[in-house]
Amino acid sequence: MTQRVNYLSFDSTQDTNWGTADHNPADFTVRVPNNKLVGVSRICFTDVSIPRMFDVITDYNDTLIWWQRQVIEPPVTGMANNYLRTVATNWTATRTLKLTHGRKSITAILAEINTATGVNEVWSYDSVNSTIVINKIPSGVVIDFKQFVDGAHVDPAVSYTDMTYISGGSPETLDTLGLQKAADISSRYDDKLDFDTRNPNSFDAVKGSNLQGVFAFPLFNREAHDYKTWATANYTTPPMNAPCLTGPQQVQVTLSELGDGGLVSAGSGVSYDVITTVDLSQTPFGTNCTRSVGDAEAQSIGYLAPREVRAVRVRLLDRKFRPLVLPRNYPVNVTVQLQFTER
Repeated sequence: MTQRVNYLSFDSTQDTNWGTADHNPADFTVRVPNNKLVGVSRICFTDVSIPRMFDVITDYNDTLIWWQRQVIEPPVTGMANNYLRTVATNWTATRTLKLTHGRKSITAILAEINTATGVNEVWSYDSVNSTIVINKIPSGVVIDFKQFVDGAHVDPAVSYTDMTYISGGSPETLDTLGLQKAADISSRYDDKLDFDTRNPNSFDAVKGSNLQGVFAFPLFNREAHDYKTWATANYTTPPMNAPCLTGPQQVQVTLSELGDGGLVSAGSGVSYDVITTVDLSQTPFGTNCTRSVGDAEAQSIGYLAPREVRAVRVRLLDRKFRPLVLPRNYPVNVTVQLQFTER
């Protein structure tokens, strides 16, 4: 048997869906003549060029959820006509916002949020500290939480306390906005606090509720431990981490048919045909990052039996192995070295 080496170069403009609405440079298929890829025994990519033009807001970080506790008046067990004005154990999602997808500036993102929140909760960008600032104006109404007697009691209209938490549809939403670290600290701190239905100063606690273990960012001074303060004092968030509006910083490049499923996700146990991982963290937005192999022999993939390859599908995945999308006018380029076994 003899060995020979050829090189296969292709890009996303050769996609079978090129020219259609389904074309995505981060997920494309290239067909090749059968007689060109027969008897492939080993493969190694030689270079991959990826444009850093991924969306900032995607399905993975597009959702913000606001949480508040509902005011309730349950009857007091064993005491006729006695009721306790308190709050529910679980928190209620009082507002959910799905941000529009795309390569968005912090100004555009904050404009969407402020449209949803209104004048009593204003988000702005601090260009000096490179952080988001949130000004929250409470209602000013100090509810009298207590046990009371009412022979003609009617359940109160739905209302909520002034303490508000924000969570993301995933932790990545808060991370994108620079809120994740503060949310993490708050969540770990709050796990130690107990909720008491008769103590309004404990109504910020999430222990034992549906928010326990959830990364949630508070829009009130948690350290005050005073319901009157939460209901009357305006709150401005302290400096936090800078927003991360760069999109994915690590991209996994997969080649179906030519990969060997050799990269396994520790979280899911799923195998992927990843041929390389490209770090985009130092690549300016809008430019290409090219990764070239240094040692083709050491980094090649060998097959147990020669393969006949009729098509190659290239997929770009983020660090959690989720599919990515690129603008159609920013192509991905790949060159691979193919080793053939001939009889």
